[in-house]
Amino acid sequence: MTKSRLLQSIQSEREVLAATLAQVREDQMDEPGVCGAWSVKDVLAHIVAWEELMVRCLRGIQDLTVPGLVPYGISDDALDELNGQIREENRGKPLDQVLKEFERSYEESVTAVEETSEEELLAIGRVEGLGNEPLWHMVAANTCWHYRDHRELLEAWQEGLEGAP
Repeated sequence: MTKSRLLQSIQSEREVLAATLAQVREDQMDEPGVCGAWSVKDVLAHIVAWEELMVRCLRGIQDLTVPGLVPYGISDDALDELNGQIREENRGKPLDQVLKEFERSYEESVTAVEETSEEELLAIGRVEGLGNEPLWHMVAANTCWHYRDHRELLEAWQEGLEGAP
């Protein structure tokens, strides 16, 4: 992996996600069922929260501070609980605000990756809990891999809507 390839993956996966989102009508954004009881709006707020966490981690590394912000290595139950908290914290936000935050957090994510050296992105052991994985894995998990995972859920949900009577 190189920094350039990582940035290309982030951009291309985000474009595909955006194309999928463009097919969702505004009145469908709050419908549950995309990911369990989650709506499209819930998924977008979830992506924003994880992008923000990743950006804080990258900026902490650049400032030579110990980020201590990324809960990697936590149990699946603890991760589900954290994702539930994220959903609850964002539930009352208007759709327009979530959409603006979704765009802003993407821009901040790209900027943070651009500002992080390739050496740092390839480094192992910079973030507690990543073990023998390089830093770019954490970045990909909160951007391109995350976009792909949720896009696939969105596509399956949309197919279910199209097939519904």
